[in-house]
Amino acid sequence: RPRTYFSTQISPDKTENEPRATKHDDDSLKDTARLIEDEEREEGRVSATVFWHYFDAMGGLKVLLLLLLIQSLWQGCQVGSDLWLSHWTGQKGNTYDASRTQYIMTVYALLGGGSALMVLARAVTTATAGLRASRELFHLLTHALLYAPLRFFDANPIGRIVNRFGDDIAAVETDIPFSTGSLLVSFFFTFCQLATAIYIVKILIVFIIPLAYLYVKFAKFYLMPSREISRLLKVASSPVLSHISQAEEGVTTIRAFGPECVDQTIAENFSRNDVNARAWFCDFVVSTWFQLRMEFIGCGVVIAVVSCLVYLRDYLSPGLVGVAFTYALSIDSRLSRLVHVWSWLEIGMVSPERIMAYASIAPEGEQSILAIEPSQPWPNTGNISFQDVVFSYKQGAASVLKGLSFNIQNNEKIGIVGRTGAGKSSLTMALFRINELVSGRILIDGIDIATMPLRTLRSNLSIIPQSPVLFKGTLRAYMDPFDEFTDADIWSALEKVDMKTQVSALEVWASGRCCAWLALY
Repeated sequence: RPRTYFSTQISPDKTENEPRATKHDDDSLKDTARLIEDEEREEGRVSATVFWHYFDAMGGLKVLLLLLLIQSLWQGCQVGSDLWLSHWTGQKGNTYDASRTQYIMTVYALLGGGSALMVLARAVTTATAGLRASRELFHLLTHALLYAPLRFFDANPIGRIVNRFGDDIAAVETDIPFSTGSLLVSFFFTFCQLATAIYIVKILIVFIIPLAYLYVKFAKFYLMPSREISRLLKVASSPVLSHISQAEEGVTTIRAFGPECVDQTIAENFSRNDVNARAWFCDFVVSTWFQLRMEFIGCGVVIAVVSCLVYLRDYLSPGLVGVAFTYALSIDSRLSRLVHVWSWLEIGMVSPERIMAYASIAPEGEQSILAIEPSQPWPNTGNISFQDVVFSYKQGAASVLKGLSFNIQNNEKIGIVGRTGAGKSSLTMALFRINELVSGRILIDGIDIATMPLRTLRSNLSIIPQSPVLFKGTLRAYMDPFDEFTDADIWSALEKVDMKTQVSALEVWASGRCCAWLALY
C-alpha cells in the first residue's frame, strides 16, 4: 500500500494495469485505478473550422484584406524598383544628364522608402492581430477550464493544461501570426518573380509548370507525416511537464522512501524525456528529407532559367537579362520558402486546434440549463433526503453509490462509518454535485438540488476538508472573499472557534480552524 501511494506521487500516468491511489481512496479503488485518461489528439489535416476560428480571433476578414493590401503595395514597390533599375542601366548613350540622373535616383529612393514603410506596416499589423488572437483564445481557454467539471482535472494531469497555456499559447501569439505574414510575403514575391521571369523569357512557362507541380506534390507528401509528428511532439511533452510538477510536489515523499525511490523517479523522468526526444528526432529527419528535395528542385529551376537566357542572349537587353538571372537565382529558395511557410502554418495550427478542443469542454452543471432559483430563503430547516441515489465518478464506470436512500432531519448530527471504498466521500461529492447523479434525487428542504444553479447550491453548503488549504493573500480576504461581513462579525466567528487570540497575534498557522470558521458562515 505505501509503495502504491508513492508511485502515484511521482507518476500518476501509469498504465491501466498499475493501480494508483487518488484523493478518492475512500470511494472505489477499483474504479479509480484508471482515473487518468490518455490524451486525445486529432488526425489528418487541420480542419477549416480551426483556421476560421483563429483568423476570426485575429480580426476577421478586415485584417486579412488589410494585410493583402499592404503586401500588394510592398510587392509593387519591390518589382517597380527592380524594373526601374533595369530601365536605368539599360539606357544607351554616354551623355551625363544631372537632372535626369537625380530624377531617376529620386524615384528609386521613393520606391525603396515605400517598400520599407510597407514592411513596417505589415509587421505592426501582424503583431497586433497575433496579440488579439492570443488574447481571445486565452480567454476562451481560461473560461472553459474555470467552469470545467472537477472530473476533468482528475482525468487530465496538470502538465497537459500547462502545455496549452505555455507552448500552444506562445505559438498562437508569435509563430502563427508571423507565419501568416511570411506566407503572404513568399506567395506575392514568388508569384511576381515567376511572372517577371516568364514575361522576359516566355518559354520558361514550359519548365515552371511541371516544377511547380513537383513542389506541390512533395509538399503534400511532407505535410501528412509532419502534422502527425507535431501532434505527437505536443502530446509527448505533457507527461514530462506533469512528472516534473508532481515530483516537485512530492519531493519529501520521494526522499522518505530512500535512494531506490529517488532512482526510480529519475529513471521515470529519463523515460518520458526519451519518448519526447524520439518525436523531436522524427520531426528533424522528416524536415531534412523535405529540405533536400526542395534544393534539388530549386537547382532544376535555376538550370532551366539560365539555359533559356543563354539561348536567347541575342534577343534580350543586358538589363532584362540581369533581372531575369537575379530572379532565377532566388526562385528556388522562394519556392522552397513558400512551401516551408505553408507547412509551418498548417503545423502551427495544431496549437489553436488543441486550445479549441479544451475551449469546447462542457461546463459543469450543464444538465441544469433550466436551473431555477428557490422561491424562498434556502435552506430553511436543513432536512436532507437521498432517494434511490446512484452515483459514479465517470460516465460508464461502475456505480459507487447504488440505490442509496435515507433521510436526515434538521438539527441531527450524523456520523457515517465504513471501510475504505464504502462511499463515505462519495456522499459529500454527490451533495455538492461534484459529479451529477446517474439516477435518483437528493432533496434539501424538499427541493431537488439538481434543479438549482450550482452557485446557489454550493454557496449555501459548508465543509471542513480533511486537508485544509489557505489561498494566497490576506487572512481577511480568505475569511470573507466576497466582503459580505463586517469586522465585528468576523471577530465574533473567530472567537467561537477559539482563534481570536492567534489571529490577533498574526499567528495564521492553524488553517484547519480557518476552515472551521468558514463552515460557521
